[in-house]
Amino acid sequence: LTFNGLLVSIAKGMLFVLLSTLLVYWLALREYEKIQRATSLLRGVIEGTSDAVFVKDTEGRYLLVNAA
Repeated sequence: LTFNGLLVSIAKGMLFVLLSTLLVYWLALREYEKIQRATSLLRGVIEGTSDAVFVKDTEGRYLLVNAA
């Protein structure tokens, strides 16, 4: 392996890591935006009803409560 060959291998590896990182970031951002939209919709429905609505976790702690 020559010095130039080594530099090419390193550059390819760095490019692979960069592109992989960008892809994972983009996919995570897309999922985050989907969750944000769904949460916003759910919150709008819960706040818009006159019925009492609450959500608890498995420990019994309140996670979400509307004004009713």
